[in-house]
Amino acid sequence: MTEIAKRLGVARGTVYTVLERVGGEKGAAAAAAPAPAHATNTEDVTTDARGVTTVQTRGTRIRTVNEARAHAGVDGDGWVVVRSTVKRWEMGSKDEAGEPVVTPLWGVTVVVAPAGDGTVQYERVLAKTLEQMAAHAPTYDVGKLASTERATGRMLELDILDPHVGMYAWAGETGRSWDLDIASERYGTVLERLLTAAARYPVEQIVLPVGNDFFHCDTEARTTTSEKTTVDVDTRATKVFEVGKLVLVRAIDRLLTVAPKVRVPVVPGNHDTLSMIHLGHVLAAWYRNLGGMVEIDFSPPSRKYVRYGKNLIGYEHGADVRRERLPMIMAHERAKDWAETTHRRWVTGHLHHEKRMLVIASDDGCVEMRQCRALCPSDAWHTKKGFVGAPAGASATVWDAGGGPVAEFSVRA
Repeated sequence: MTEIAKRLGVARGTVYTVLERVGGEKGAAAAAAPAPAHATNTEDVTTDARGVTTVQTRGTRIRTVNEARAHAGVDGDGWVVVRSTVKRWEMGSKDEAGEPVVTPLWGVTVVVAPAGDGTVQYERVLAKTLEQMAAHAPTYDVGKLASTERATGRMLELDILDPHVGMYAWAGETGRSWDLDIASERYGTVLERLLTAAARYPVEQIVLPVGNDFFHCDTEARTTTSEKTTVDVDTRATKVFEVGKLVLVRAIDRLLTVAPKVRVPVVPGNHDTLSMIHLGHVLAAWYRNLGGMVEIDFSPPSRKYVRYGKNLIGYEHGADVRRERLPMIMAHERAKDWAETTHRRWVTGHLHHEKRMLVIASDDGCVEMRQCRALCPSDAWHTKKGFVGAPAGASATVWDAGGGPVAEFSVRA
């Protein structure tokens, strides 16, 4: 069989399979030969508390995903395949007559979840959402939006950071409750209060940075992006993503009635990096037919920048870079904008309390460092560790294109 394989330029297993299928003498003999002792079939079936079942087989008998599912009894319509792999390799041995025999082996792994209970990994839901958004984007009545001819020379920045949508906190344990419904309502309420406070300043643009731990977890296992920290989550990951998406869609739709242009820098946090990458794509597809009225910056760099006239604003979540390094990072990454602006600011979150300072970066000027409050309260872990007392809230700044803020507002959540 080895010589035949060499002449044909194929693997020995391929020759074996062909001979077996056509019923050739060698193939039949090989098929009839017992598998070597070290080629014993093994199967392992495990089911977790959520009903997600993992089937792993190794040997000569089970060769396909469907065979593995049937073997484990999870092949009906009540199950959905989350992921699967099939591997094939060959093992050499000798038969009873001492002749060399090549035995093909298969390793099959399949993970299935009960259909309809929300336990399927939400990456599948995200992929479906992206597909739907690519095929369809809502049509907006531009006549009901803010005038596209407005030119006020001013921009409104809304910093509603660290909402941790999906987080669960019980007031009896943490002092304040937080869940999916509260987060959704609170984000919209705070947005309206900031718009009301800034209503006396007509603006031509609005910046709404999103991310910064917009979501509380990033995996179906209820862990943050690194998968090392398990957190308290209110409900299923699929539902959290759907509600979070609608929270931002409602917010952006509202802002379009105030200003003709809305800019949305997507700043992934340490809790939700992958989810915000997905959500950035969804939002871009959602607003793709508005002719640039909504600008979603979901570019790969985690740090985002907004240039407005003589102002340069940088956005960084704050978990990975020491804050004292940010001014020179801005000067390096946006050298041209740095040279052409007179007012520069970094906006960070992550630590859930407010802090401001002015950093002299170089002879060319200063950079204001603003660490923003979180919209959410402390969860059980932070409460236990003593990270309490910082008021929840959000802030807004009205920027003048000629340089610098003209008004600032802050609200409690």
